[in-house]
Amino acid sequence: MDSFGEYLRKERELRHIELDEISKITKIKKAYFQAIENDTYEDLPDIALVKGFIRAYCNYIGLNTEQTINYFQQFYNEKFSKEEQPRASFLKTYLHQIKLAIYIVVPLLLVGISLILYHSMGKSKEKVAKYNEGVQQLGLTSTTFTKPITANPALITQTVVSETVTGTSITSTTISQHTLLLKATEDTWVRLVPDEDEKTAREALLKPGEQVLWKFTGTALLTVGNAQGVNLILDNKVLQHNKRRAEVIKLKL
Repeated sequence: MDSFGEYLRKERELRHIELDEISKITKIKKAYFQAIENDTYEDLPDIALVKGFIRAYCNYIGLNTEQTINYFQQFYNEKFSKEEQPRASFLKTYLHQIKLAIYIVVPLLLVGISLILYHSMGKSKEKVAKYNEGVQQLGLTSTTFTKPITANPALITQTVVSETVTGTSITSTTISQHTLLLKATEDTWVRLVPDEDEKTAREALLKPGEQVLWKFTGTALLTVGNAQGVNLILDNKVLQHNKRRAEVIKLKL
């Protein structure tokens, strides 16, 4: 069977379309499309997500999506023999073990840090008590020391970005902080760009049942590679949008 990647490249070049153009419109990395056209699938994520990339590619250049996906599946099955499948399975198992280790080690580290802080605070209180006792024995006025409580940043819903002092009054300008929860029902790719700043862009490849929680201030641009594959909850409110399988949508939040 002829190379699937070469077939895609010829169809794209016949239409005089550049990969940069497809990547810019679909918000999918150009490197992923290059890997597909070069048949280097070891540089790509899960096969289900690769199909999503191919669907977006086909929709943009005007190829028949289902026929192209079937062609890809046949080529992929022939290219990767059964002997190579255990290696891929081993890699997935290895990555799963790493993820499991992170889930176990990180909570233990947090517990250890909490215990250290707790004991440190206890020793500080003992020192203050001894100091007060010594002051009282000398007949002086006792001073009570209190440690300021720092608020948890996760509970702050607004961030002060500027303050202007005029006389005795302080004027504050605030920007609301938003919480975006994405729950995947199908394989899908998502990307969030806060305040049109590409340097702070975030993206994720989600599988059914997986979810991700992002926080941002001001406005943001959300791109979803499979509109039917994810539920969007912004500030505890469900966002309604057209849900069509394999359709790329953009939402201004």
